[in-house]
Amino acid sequence: MDTSPVTHGIRSKLLTTMVGLIAVLVATLTVGNILSETGIIERELDRRITLQKEVLIERGRAVAETLARQAEEDLASFNFSRLGEALQQRVGDARSTGSGLSYAILMDATRKAFIHTRQPALLQEQLQEERDRQAAGRTSLFMDEFGTGADAVLEFTIPLRAGVDQWGTLRLGFSLAPLNQSMLATRAEMAELRRSTIVRSVAAGLAFIVAGWVVVLWLATRLTQPITQLTVVARELATGNFTAVGEKHEHVRDEVDVLANTFVGMAAELQKTYAELEALNLDLTRRVEERTQELARMSVSAEEARHQAEEANRAKSSFLASMSHELRTPLTSIIGFSELLLGEAEAEGRQEAVEDLNRVMDSARHLLNLI
Repeated sequence: MDTSPVTHGIRSKLLTTMVGLIAVLVATLTVGNILSETGIIERELDRRITLQKEVLIERGRAVAETLARQAEEDLASFNFSRLGEALQQRVGDARSTGSGLSYAILMDATRKAFIHTRQPALLQEQLQEERDRQAAGRTSLFMDEFGTGADAVLEFTIPLRAGVDQWGTLRLGFSLAPLNQSMLATRAEMAELRRSTIVRSVAAGLAFIVAGWVVVLWLATRLTQPITQLTVVARELATGNFTAVGEKHEHVRDEVDVLANTFVGMAAELQKTYAELEALNLDLTRRVEERTQELARMSVSAEEARHQAEEANRAKSSFLASMSHELRTPLTSIIGFSELLLGEAEAEGRQEAVEDLNRVMDSARHLLNLI
């Protein structure tokens, strides 16, 4: 009987399989949820950044158009001092309030700087940088973004007219540093939201796995307990304990009850078979004992017969030895005298006597060979 412990029972296999499936399902759903939430967060981040940049552009465009109209009015009246004071004040107010306007540059068609709040030393100088040349060639409102980090700038270039001719250009630079800081803060907020989403999703997944493990453990225990009981019953049956199976189930609910009833029927059949085998074993033992006694009697009779046969064989051998000795002597004499008579008959030419003597000699030799 195999009584080795079970190392991979049905419960452990069922528990491992179900928990594995739950873990895979929860991991898939968690990853999908994280990716979905991350995508939503990324899209929201892009939307916020785009919206903030659009707000800055619209505000800068409105300020640029307002200052351009004021500049054209001052140019028409050649009132450069008021225009310079207005631009200086607007830039100063913007810097103090952090509204974004960082500099203003007013230059004519020859790139001569009349107002340069960024580098006042360049006043009345011809600006020589490539960006200055490109700005002087603009014939309509143009927006350009350049620089990085704290030096990032969004510049609006507005052509100014004096009458029907283009007099020069007004360049207004809006610092993108506040926008970049807001973008960084938004990214940090979104990153924290992403981490929080991942933590919540992982925690929910782990909680679901633990809950699923508990439920599966309960189900596995409930499903395998009857099978475990049947295993114990089978071991008891193997030892001959037929009372361990109990009674048949009157109300069959599932396959386990059918199997249990089968065990009950099998135990009854085994008990009947064991009883028959026991009776046959007793009868066989009785017959073996009787046959053994009979064989013992036959052995004694055989031993007596063997002794009698040996005595008869010794008597036969003694008789044959005596008879052989008694017969050899006269036969030898007969053969010898027959040879002498045969010689004389042949010498005298008596053919009939020769034939008779040959017969006598052949018969004597044959009898001698037999003895």
